[in-house]
Amino acid sequence: MKMGFFLFFLLLVFTNCESSGYRQKLLVGAWKTDSTFMFYNGFSQSQYKEGADWATHVYHSDGKVEEQKFGTSRKHRYALQADTLTWFDANGEQRFLVLELHPKRMLLKKIKPPLFPGQHQERYEIRYFSKLSR
Repeated sequence: MKMGFFLFFLLLVFTNCESSGYRQKLLVGAWKTDSTFMFYNGFSQSQYKEGADWATHVYHSDGKVEEQKFGTSRKHRYALQADTLTWFDANGEQRFLVLELHPKRMLLKKIKPPLFPGQHQERYEIRYFSKLSR
């Protein structure tokens, strides 16, 4: 019984290590925004036409991401840990919850602060991405 538990524990540890490296490999490449879903206290809005804040994000294996839009680009550092993607830039950090990460699509959720004072508010945005072949 103890040996079975020990083998299960080892399998779990190695699976998590491999999963982290596999997810990092899936993230590397160029991703374009396909649509966004915004939610605020029960009200929602989806956007399918390209918006002004839609960019192409190119993730590199060295922990850098390049945000490209309107013919310009900005570089940031990033870290992918478990199901959280964090960007680091001059303004601090931005955190995204990775809802899905597949070879051709990715969904990121960003929790946003409320617009008005008060408690019991929920505001977030979900971005849908597809991977570009370069």
